[in-house]
Amino acid sequence: MPAVMGNSVMTTLKPILRFPAVRIVLAGLWVGGAVLIGQLVVGALRLLPGLHGALAGNALALLLMVPATAVAYRAYVRRIERRPVAELARRGAAREAGAGVAFGLGLFGAVIGVLWLLGVYRVWGLGGWAAALAALCGAAASGFIQEVLFRGILLRIIREAWGTGIGLACSALLFGLLHATSAGATVLSVLAIALEAGLLLGAAYLLTGRLWFAVGLHVGWDFANDGLFGTGVAGASGAPVRGLLDGALVGPTYLTGGALGVEVSAVAVVALIVATIALLARYRWGGPARHRRRWGAID
Repeated sequence: MPAVMGNSVMTTLKPILRFPAVRIVLAGLWVGGAVLIGQLVVGALRLLPGLHGALAGNALALLLMVPATAVAYRAYVRRIERRPVAELARRGAAREAGAGVAFGLGLFGAVIGVLWLLGVYRVWGLGGWAAALAALCGAAASGFIQEVLFRGILLRIIREAWGTGIGLACSALLFGLLHATSAGATVLSVLAIALEAGLLLGAAYLLTGRLWFAVGLHVGWDFANDGLFGTGVAGASGAPVRGLLDGALVGPTYLTGGALGVEVSAVAVVALIVATIALLARYRWGGPARHRRRWGAID
């Protein structure tokens, strides 16, 4: 009887679910609710003795919020869209995510290398393994959650309704607006992040037709920024984040990125735009199926 009732409800709602905005709102509520519950649980656990630090908080977010996000997204897709969750399929996931991490680390390393040669990036000493591990946990948690929301929901649904170009532009712009809450954010910085990071991560999703490569790229870039080179800033507070290296950006704002850090540096903007063009070119040339065959995601 419950299955019959469920099918009846879905039949009634089917015309409504054809509207992309309805699906985006439903998916956002479904996944966003899981993220919110996860945040509340993590916040409650952090009140316990010994769980106050950044490492404990980020580790809890990784262990609790990431699984909750994945389960909620899978449940939405299966119950509302009635299809397999191909974008989070496990086969080939480790290889795709690993390739994304390597790409993100290499891309950030290239940017830092140029800034070092220009005398803008300087290292004062070593940070510590705890700071690096905390950054890794935080990057993995935020990277996965943001990719599900911006690429798995926004880009995918808008693209299905209005095409790749509109989906890529809308998801990138909204991703840029997410960073408007950062300390020192400006219209120019929001547009820069949308143009570089938002488009790059969207291109990574398009290349594979799955989320894993984009998640890995997101994690690799953020971990290098916060956990390796110590050039990250802590969200709305704008406080510097110490990583494995105690580094800093010193010089003109157009190179350092100012309060928002290296992500809005002119060097990073150029590098990420070039990387985006390269990924989009590969997408146009081979498409998702060719890429998934390469990484063993499909037969």
